[in-house]
Amino acid sequence: MSSSAYDLISIDLVLPGMGGLDVLVRIRKLDPDIPVVMVSGHGTTEMAVVAFENRATKYVVKSLESFKSLPYVFENLIQEARFKSNERAMRSQIERSERIHRSIVENALAGIYILQDGAFRLVNPKLGEIFGTSAESLLGLPFWQMIKPDDMACVSRLESDPLSDIPVYESKVQRKDGTSRWIEFRTVAIEYEGKRAILGNVLDITARKDKEIDMMNESRELSALEGLTEICLSGMDLDGRLGGVLCQMVSGTSGAEAGGIFLREEEGLELRALHGSVEELIRFIGGVETVRLLSQP
Repeated sequence: MSSSAYDLISIDLVLPGMGGLDVLVRIRKLDPDIPVVMVSGHGTTEMAVVAFENRATKYVVKSLESFKSLPYVFENLIQEARFKSNERAMRSQIERSERIHRSIVENALAGIYILQDGAFRLVNPKLGEIFGTSAESLLGLPFWQMIKPDDMACVSRLESDPLSDIPVYESKVQRKDGTSRWIEFRTVAIEYEGKRAILGNVLDITARKDKEIDMMNESRELSALEGLTEICLSGMDLDGRLGGVLCQMVSGTSGAEAGGIFLREEEGLELRALHGSVEELIRFIGGVETVRLLSQP
């Protein structure tokens, strides 16, 4: 028997060659959901109990009144079975869709999160990797705890207006081991479990930002060297202009503590512009045998 061949099966309790209950048991092995109505001319309470224990849908005792109502009983059972079948199909489709979405989220190359009331409600493994911890440890944590203090204004704006005209944010996040990473994140307002929330995805852009900073520093240094060449060729206000060039060069070098500009003279090198202390500069260049410090700014 094909499970889709019938809408409903009605079985008499007494059948030639095989009892109706035996037929019911076989039907249920083939199809656990199809409506089965057991009909008996001499029904007893005990027999009805046995029928229901074997998963009969309904038990009907033969009578004139019951036969008149059978078409309505059958129709109601068929409609109910169709409704349950559609419900099962929808539930199966939803579960399949959820499995697909869960797989996409869990295997995404970007960090994905849902933020609600300022705290993480859903995160994927990649987000935990970016923050240097497990995804589970992020759940319930306030988002602002992961952001560097200098970027808190960005987070405040995000929480107050997730639909702002800045669709992409860049920020530095503090990792569990104390290091920091540059991230780029995009957000959209959603409803999650009946409440307003923010859906976001995060990319680790640390490598890109480091390259951008290196390129900016190189550009600044090149510009300073071009200015230095121009100054040397013009000979105008040399010491003052050299100091400005040195400041420009040092400002583009992260962590610079000392720097200087030397001009080659007949007796050696002459320090004409200084950033930091002379001692630090001498320690850096490794000696003063060829350096004549004629003046200190």
